[in-house]
Formats: sequence, C-alpha cells, structure tokens
Amino acid sequence: MRSDAEANRREILAAAARLIAEQGLGVSLRTIAQTAGVGIGTLYRHFATREDLLIGLVNSILGDVGAAAERFHDAIGPLEARWRDFVLDLVNLNVGALAGSLSEDTRLRELDPFIEERGRMMSGIETVLQTARDQGLIAPDVTVPRFLVGIIQFTRPLPADAPAELSGETAWLLDVYLGGLRSPAHRD
Repeated sequence: MRSDAEANRREILAAAARLIAEQGLGVSLRTIAQTAGVGIGTLYRHFATREDLLIGLVNSILGDVGAAAERFHDAIGPLEARWRDFVLDLVNLNVGALAGSLSEDTRLRELDPFIEERGRMMSGIETVLQTARDQGLIAPDVTVPRFLVGIIQFTRPLPADAPAELSGETAWLLDVYLGGLRSPAHRD
C-alpha cells in the first residue's frame, strides 16, 4: 500500500475510534471521513462496509496492544517504569469507551474474524504479566482477563455531567490501579 494510502487508513481508524467512543456505533461514515480529513470515497476504498471498518478498527486495536507488549520487552530501563508505560499505552487506546460501543454490534461478535490476532494479543499481554508477576509488580492471581477488565473499567468514560476537574485525575487513578495490582509482599 502506498504511504499516503496507509496514512489515510490510519487516520480513518483513529477518527473512527475517537468518534465511536464518543458517539457510539451510530456515528455516520461521512462524519468519520470528514474527521479523518478524507473524502467518503477514500473511506469506502479502504472499508467497503461499516462492518469492514469495525473489523479493521478491532484488528487495529488488537495490533496496538501487541505492539505495546513488544515495546515493553524491547525497552531499556527500570522494569517498573516499563510496566507503567505499558499500562499507560493500553489506557491511551481508550478500550473502555470503545468496548461498550463495539459490543452493541452483535453481528461483529458472531463473525469473530480476528480470533488469531486476539490470540496473539492475549499471549503478548501474558508475557508482560508474567514478567510483572516474577518481579512482584502484580499479584500471582492477576490473569489476562482480570487485567483487561481492569483496563476496560479504568478507561470507561465519565458521565457527561461529571465535574470537569475529575477528568484530570487519570495519572492518580493509574497509580492507584497499579498499586492495587501489586503482590501483597511488594506493596508500599
């Protein structure tokens, strides 16, 4: 794929992720295209149907989680900082907001065309969690599903009428979450 076409595809997926998280699955494809800075024809060249866009979005997220796991293993520096960066990478994917919207599409669950990528993602997360377990950064009972439920809950959007000052507390909440995952023997 040409580099400009690949850049357009990434912009479309980023816009779709942001808008679906904010507005749900009902957001129009035209709005997604406009937000991405492309024409509707460009969107349809990459994703022939809404379903294709959703499948592309889920695969992109799964790939991003796998890439975060690779960065964790490839990074140099203190393990605790790499662990925090990994979790922050997952938080920044905003999966909590997307999970609620994407689960509305029952056809997407029935198709499950991304099972192989999901398996690689789960395996990548497990290798990170095992390293964290071995170093006491998380308790032995923190499994991939439990960890992901925590990330999904952590990244759920605040209610629309929540006070503005609450939205600036992400770093504090992240530290509380990470502290709660720690092995009891390694808690401060």
